[in-house]
Amino acid sequence: MNLALFDIDGTLLQNTKAHQGSFRSAVGNIYGIDLDMHDMTQYPGWTDRSIIIAIARQYGVPDAFINDALPDCIGLLERTFSNEFAKERLQVLPGAAELLRALDGRAHQGVVTGNCANIGYTKLARVEFDRYIKVGAFGSERTVRSELVALAKSRATEQRMGYKTAIVIGDTPRDVLAAQEGGAKCIAVATGNYSIGELSAAGADVVVATLEDTNHLVNLITEF
Repeated sequence: MNLALFDIDGTLLQNTKAHQGSFRSAVGNIYGIDLDMHDMTQYPGWTDRSIIIAIARQYGVPDAFINDALPDCIGLLERTFSNEFAKERLQVLPGAAELLRALDGRAHQGVVTGNCANIGYTKLARVEFDRYIKVGAFGSERTVRSELVALAKSRATEQRMGYKTAIVIGDTPRDVLAAQEGGAKCIAVATGNYSIGELSAAGADVVVATLEDTNHLVNLITEF
């Protein structure tokens, strides 16, 4: 079987206000930054770890302090999200549930996401997608997204999944680049901030408008 590695935000699920708001609280408390939430629109496809670093640098925080305080900032981000997320309704993107269900038993399924681990798992569990996800790599673990692809593949091997081809399914050019650099194929879906044309130009192997054509996507993922 092949290994399907899904992004979460913009691919399986709609972005959440709780996640974005948690950044403001975390960088404010740890780095003393009064974050303009407009700044958060600059980072589609980035890992949470890399977003924290970029914001702190943008606001003039010294690199040494950024690195020293990064674990505390990630921890506060996860705790704040957990509290705020309980108040928010989560939207599943079209076709996501049907695709995960259809792939169950036909492909190994995992996530490669910019979300911190606790944030990613909390989102998946809310909509019971965690039942399908057997391996993952998260934005609290690495700064560079392509390293997450390699990490997920390594974990799949450690779990003796015996996959043939890894396929990243994501909604940004950074997902495409991560797949290319991480030795995976890429199916890009235009349910985020990028158009079909932009995702094609980024070099995705296949681009689709949504995940709604279940049979087509199952065939692609299982036959790569």
